[in-house]
Amino acid sequence: MRKLTLLISIVLVVALTGCGKSEKNEKSEQTNKTTVEDISDEESSTEEVTENTTQEEVEKTTEETTESISSEASGSTSSQTLPLELEATDNPHIMELLNMSGSYTDSVGNEGTYCYKMPQFNAESDSAKALNKKIENDLSLLIENEIFNMEGGFSLTSYSIDYEVFEYGDIVAIVVTVPYDNDYKNYYAYTYDFVNDIELTNADLLAMNGMTEEEFVEEAITLEEDEFMPMANQMGIDSEEDIDMYLEDAREATTAELPMYYDENGVLNVYVPIPSVAGAAFYYQLRQF
Repeated sequence: MRKLTLLISIVLVVALTGCGKSEKNEKSEQTNKTTVEDISDEESSTEEVTENTTQEEVEKTTEETTESISSEASGSTSSQTLPLELEATDNPHIMELLNMSGSYTDSVGNEGTYCYKMPQFNAESDSAKALNKKIENDLSLLIENEIFNMEGGFSLTSYSIDYEVFEYGDIVAIVVTVPYDNDYKNYYAYTYDFVNDIELTNADLLAMNGMTEEEFVEEAITLEEDEFMPMANQMGIDSEEDIDMYLEDAREATTAELPMYYDENGVLNVYVPIPSVAGAAFYYQLRQF
């Protein structure tokens, strides 16, 4: 009887111990499962945050890069390396944003005196501001290039950027000349009507002369051919193919955007590309229309 009682007691203890272990294991497994799920959720959340953050950073970087590229592609120049300061001139219609000069010797001993000027129209209309900005943009890159050359000890491309002013009543033109080696020169022309406070475009100037843009181009090309033929004959250039070869570059450069202005006599002056048999393919020469 005592043995039976002892045996039952042992069985009960083993059973209770087994139940405790099973319940503990279940709780442990449940805890571990919960922990794994929590970690998985946290990793998913972290991954989502990282993904969102990365996407936001990419979008922000892309946006900043696009804005930077758009700014650079707008056609404007920095001009911040130039000592720009608006100053009056003897002509009340004209101001100068830059007037710098000096002497320079490059690294191989070439010496020269440089002078760079940047004119502006003395007017406050939106049209004048836009035209003045165009002048600044056109000339800034040229002058900055020469400053870069001086800082590096290189030879200058041009020692002079100067201008003349032509007035026909209240119509005022600024003509900028940029000379290079071998007698080659580039020209820039800008015209402003001080009575109406507007820029006069080339189309306006041609219309004042009773010409359309197409008529002007046709007449300019005919003029170029007429002036080239005596030179060609003198040099023995007589085949049509050779003549066309010499005329080709000048023809391509002949557009309604050539530098033009009205002089003090009300005559339309245009810098026309005249073909050349030596040196450059053509040289801009002043002709009246």
